[in-house]
Amino acid sequence: MPAFRGALEGRGRLSRERRQYHLKRILTAVLSDEKLEDPRWNSISVVFSMPKGGRNFANAGYAYSEGRDWWAVSFPVTSVRESVVDFLEEKVGGVPDGLSRVLLQYNRSTQHALLSVELEEPERWDLSPENAREKIEEVRPSV
Repeated sequence: MPAFRGALEGRGRLSRERRQYHLKRILTAVLSDEKLEDPRWNSISVVFSMPKGGRNFANAGYAYSEGRDWWAVSFPVTSVRESVVDFLEEKVGGVPDGLSRVLLQYNRSTQHALLSVELEEPERWDLSPENAREKIEEVRPSV
């Protein structure tokens, strides 16, 4: 896996070493999926959603070309769940009650990655037919 620059947003302070550890672990799980063997993608965003304990874990995201093209992607729960739940354990002390979400954004050209945690307004990344275009652009990596 290539080296990358990364950051974490959200509450809780982790050392730089721990931030890098969690970013690398989650990013490795995502990038190892055969869906990303498609050479057209330049960046990806993935929203991981889970309730207390991460028992009902889901993810959905988008791969973006350098232009305006994008397509939906999701990843096997078995390959990403553990690393995302472990990240929340260390970042906020576990998967909170109610819905929590983690957003991964990654740009392959710059190799910059960002993890954001949303606990207060997890619905901010909800996707519906009415807001699809807006949300797809909102989560597009700007890194």
